[in-house]
Formats: sequence, C-alpha cells, structure tokens
Amino acid sequence: MSSRELASMNIVRRLLSSSSGGSVEGAAGGMESEAGDQSISSSSLEYSSTAVKTPEQELLGLNHLKKLHYEYTRHSSNLSQASDKELKLYAMLPLFCNVFSSVAPKVISEKFKDEINAFTIAISRLLVTEVRRRASNQSTEAAAAAIATFMEVEASGNGGQGWHLLSSLSLLVNEGDAQAEVMTAASLPSTLVKCLYLFFDLPPISDDEATEEASDGGEAKREEYSAKERRLLLQKLFIQVLMKLCTYQPAVEELARKDDLTLLFSAITSECPAHNIMWRKTSADILLTISRHSLSQPVISYLHGKGCISLCVENMQKSNDYPVTPLEIVEMFVTVFCFLKDSTSSASSETLLEDFRTCQGYIFLSEFLLNVDQKDEESREALRNLVLLVASLTFCGHTELKIPPTLASSSTLYQMDSFELPEPVNRGSTVRNLLAFQVLQTAFLKSQSEYLDTIVLDAVSTIYSADNANYFLSDSLNFLPQCAEKISFKSVTVQEKFFHLVEFLVHQLRHVPCKELIAISLILKAQSNQECCQLAVKSLISLIKFDAIFKNVLREIGMFEALIGCLSSSSAANLAKSEVQSSTALAEAVTVALTDLISGNQANANVFRHVLKRW
Repeated sequence: MSSRELASMNIVRRLLSSSSGGSVEGAAGGMESEAGDQSISSSSLEYSSTAVKTPEQELLGLNHLKKLHYEYTRHSSNLSQASDKELKLYAMLPLFCNVFSSVAPKVISEKFKDEINAFTIAISRLLVTEVRRRASNQSTEAAAAAIATFMEVEASGNGGQGWHLLSSLSLLVNEGDAQAEVMTAASLPSTLVKCLYLFFDLPPISDDEATEEASDGGEAKREEYSAKERRLLLQKLFIQVLMKLCTYQPAVEELARKDDLTLLFSAITSECPAHNIMWRKTSADILLTISRHSLSQPVISYLHGKGCISLCVENMQKSNDYPVTPLEIVEMFVTVFCFLKDSTSSASSETLLEDFRTCQGYIFLSEFLLNVDQKDEESREALRNLVLLVASLTFCGHTELKIPPTLASSSTLYQMDSFELPEPVNRGSTVRNLLAFQVLQTAFLKSQSEYLDTIVLDAVSTIYSADNANYFLSDSLNFLPQCAEKISFKSVTVQEKFFHLVEFLVHQLRHVPCKELIAISLILKAQSNQECCQLAVKSLISLIKFDAIFKNVLREIGMFEALIGCLSSSSAANLAKSEVQSSTALAEAVTVALTDLISGNQANANVFRHVLKRW
C-alpha cells in the first residue's frame, strides 16, 4: 500500500472522528460582513438562464425565503428527527440561490442580515454532516465517489441537494470575513480539504456522450450535462468556495490546527491518476491562494514543524517512480517557490527558505535542470520556466546582502573616472539568495546543452540588469570567471552571450572587471577554440574603444603575451587548409586589438616590442 493510499484512509478516519460541525441546526447571529468578490456564473446553473425578475418578483422571493427561514428556526427544536430539519433546510436552498444568484457582494448581508449568520452556520454544518455520512464505512474510492456524486449538478441540469449546498456557500463566502468565520467555526475549510484529497481516488469518467433518457411524455430527452461536464463544474464550484475561504487567515490557521494543511502539499507532489490531474491543479491553486493571502507566522511555524517543504522535495525526487512530465514537476516547483518567496516578503521569515536548503532542495534543482530531456517543445518550455523561477528565487530572502568590503576597496585600483560602487536597491529585484544563483552557475558549468546554456546566461543577464548592485553582491561566486573556463567548449551562440555579459559590466556598470579579463587572457593563451578567441578579441577591442583605461589594464594583466601568442599560432603556414579562414579572421582581429593598445600609449609600445622579441 502506497503512502498516499494510507493517507487517504486516515482522511476517512479523521472525517468520522472529528467532533465539530456535526449539527445542522443554526445559531442566531447578526454580524455585518465585508465585501468580497462576486461568485462565478456557475454557482447555480439552473438560475443562470432565468428571465430577469421584476423588483416585485425579487421582493416576493425574498419575503418567502425569510418566512421559510423563520419557520425553520422557530420550529426546529420541535422536530423529532434530524432528517426533518435537513429537509426543511434543503427546501430553502433553491429559493436562496434563485433570489441571490446574481446580486453584488454585500447585498445578501443587507437584505438577509437578520438571518444570514444562522443560515450560514446551518448549511455549513449540513455539508460537513453529509460528507461524513458518505465517508462512513466505505473505502477511500467509494467515499470519494459518493461525496463527488452528492456535490455534482444533476445530469438534467437541476441542482441536487449537494450542488445547492455548495452553490449557496459560494454566494455566502463572498460576503466577507464574517461569513468566513462562521464557516470556519463549522469546520468547513478542513472538511473541504479532506474531500479534495479524497478526490484523487475518484474513478475515471467514461468518454461516452451524454445519454438519453425518457421523459414523462415518453419522448427521448438529451441530458443537459455529461458526466465529464458535471465533474468539471463541480471542480469549478468547489475551488471557488475553498479558494475564497483560504483568503481568510483564520480559516487557514484552522487547517493548520487540524493538521490538514499538509495534505495540500502532499497532494501537489504525489502520484495522481491522469483523469484526476484537475484535482492536483486545484490543490496547487489553493496553496497559491494561501501563500498570497494567509501566510501568517502560525502557518509558517506549522509548515516548518510538519516539514512541508521537505515533503514536496522528497516527493518530487520520487517522481521517476510514476509517470510525470517535466512541466508537471515545474508546476510543483512554482507552488513551493511561491511559499519561499512570500514567506520572506510578507512574513519576513526565512524559515521555509532554510527548510528548502536543509532538505537539499538546491541540489535537487541543479540535478533536475541537468537531467531534463529536451527533445520535445514541452520539456524545453518546462526547462525555460524553471530557470526563470530559479532566477526569481535569487531575489528571495529577508536578510539583505552587503557588497564585500574587500571588493569595495579593490575596486579603486583600476576604475573608470565615472564609476561609483552601486548601493543595493532592495526592492524585490536585489540579489539576496546566493544559493539560488549558484544553481544557475552549476547548471551552466556542467551543462552539455546549448539550450540550457543559453537560457541560463539570459537569466543571469536579467539578474545583473535588475539592480546594478547584483553583480557585485554575487561577486564571491566568481560566476563569469568560472564560466570562462568552460566557454571554449560551448557553442558560438553561447560564447557570444558570455562576452556580451562581460561587455555589460563595462558599458552599463562602468566597472573594470579584472578577474573576467584575466580569465579571457587564459582563453587566448589556451587557444582551444579559434572562434571563441576571435569573439574574445572583438570584446577586448570594444572595451579599449570605450575607455582608454583599458590600455593600461590589459597591459598589466599580461594581455600582450596572450594576443601575440594568438597572432603567432594563427599563422597560415602552421594550419590545415580548413582552418585558414578562421585563423585569418582571428589574426586580423588581434592586429586591430594590438594597434589600438599601442596607439598613443608609449608604455604599451615598449611592452609590445619586449614581448615580440621573446616570440
């Protein structure tokens, strides 16, 4: 039995053992609600096509609804059986949806204000009760099917009891925190999350067309919705209710207290049958909502204590054991990254970021980038998206990085007159996470893929451009000097991007990158790739023309020896016929570079003559 199957069985047990929210009898209340978003048009399908009602019709419907609710609350204590109470409550739901299906937020609170709290808690408890009934004494598969069938719209398009319950809740949840509080008190958020986890065990839906059934008149009548459409409509309505609840912080904290929040993290990274992928996407959407709106310190402490980030990484590492595409893995990463990012920005906590480090998350990222099969377009897209995510992760962190004092002091040795060491902007575009940057570095150094090389350098270029201080903040990694050691073995396209990055340091940051220039001199001395050497020399020429200080800088780092060595080895007499063209181009570029270096600089002319004699 898999870990997910065991977890599903535990969910059923927890549904049955929970003590709160079991009664359907409402409680009185009159709290004012806050504004919320309008519900989706599918919240009550059978009412979406209803003709526009006149004010008189609306008033008549509202008054009838209030009368029914009054009778329910007045006589509920006299009803001998709970089923009688439920029937009276169910009788109100279609009317409630009819009256309020198309109104703006707050209208329900205004027109139904004396009844809204009692009504909300009653239907919240009723849904919780109905879910527990269907989870009782059943396997996880049977429980999931029973719950989903109960909540789905009927094939004819009529609501059905469960659909009416969800539709009513979808209207009420938009009324603000007051109603969300009532629903939370009835354990609705935790119940819905348990249902969501069980839905992973739903059986597949037949692809058959909607069947036909005989009407009362004996004529064949086509069903309004097929089984697949009903399931999709359920998902849409289900996610609306749960997402809205999860914008309410106490509801998410309830999920933490009842230990249901970890189910969502397990859901997004665990094996899931192809026909139930939509429920994995639903789980991810719920988590993204939580990350964006409800990431309080108690929630972060819960996620840390339960090892939710570690759980995700561990499950993703096991993804080879079941069918999963690279794009699906990236979607899992998206959710995890949002929690890492939002926890550092909104909650000012690096707890989850540290959890990601301790569970070897960065190592897994590096390995995944290197192992993605890039044969199809979807995989390449997944790889590109993940590199962009890693690049954005470099900006995540509560602690601000400082430019090393040694770099600040050494920067005055060779610098252009206009250079000023930039101050970090620290507005969400400043490097704060060197471990994420190191993932990009490792991927480039170990990569044998032109595509990966290209998108990594593009990502680094974006990072450097986002804040002028970013290059200096990441200086300790020696990204460009280390890349220079491998650049001769990369494609021409990648080489061009590398040298453009070096030129960026000069042209945009007005910095003299001595370490990078020394690395380039080593490329020229090695002469392992003629085209790479030619590109390197062209970059040097652009730097010399940009500022005369580079005439002195290149002399001091020994560039004359490298250039003259290139000129000597590129002699046509020593080359095969196929190499003559490229070597000639290199020789021409070297000649231009040497001419520019010597022109107007007597010290360089003397060094040139001295080095030339040695050759």
